[in-house]
Amino acid sequence: MTDQPTILIIDDNASARHVVESMLTNMDLRLLFAANGPDGLKEAAENQPDLILLDIMMPVMNGYEVCEKLREATKNTDVPIIMITALDDRASRIQGIECGADDFLTKPLNRIEIRTRVESIVRLNRIRKLLMQQPDNSQFQESLKQASDETIDGWIHDPDCKDDSE
Repeated sequence: MTDQPTILIIDDNASARHVVESMLTNMDLRLLFAANGPDGLKEAAENQPDLILLDIMMPVMNGYEVCEKLREATKNTDVPIIMITALDDRASRIQGIECGADDFLTKPLNRIEIRTRVESIVRLNRIRKLLMQQPDNSQFQESLKQASDETIDGWIHDPDCKDDSE
């Protein structure tokens, strides 16, 4: 693991890639770029990024398809994915979560928000990787999985969590 986190930006729009690049300037990150889904999958497989910023609306292979393929790939199963999109509706977000996205940012992007999210997700992912490398962490891993399952189960069965569409 290198000291400099690797961020893969997958977006078909060159201007959008440049905007994200300029927003992440001076953050001591290694930035990789892909102009479409298939190239993004190839970059992810070759470089195992710490975070993927993924546009949804792309030709050839949309962001949902790319996200699903990333989650199927053994090397990239646990890589955090933030979907960046102009879509701001609930159905799009749910579809993103169902295909494996961890977070969303809505265009137009806010410099402070993207920098803060990238920084926090990279930090958490680095901590997770370090803990997974510990020689005897089976008890920790089981506790983490149990806490995660309980949290998800709590959200699903929370009577105060109502669907706004009803």
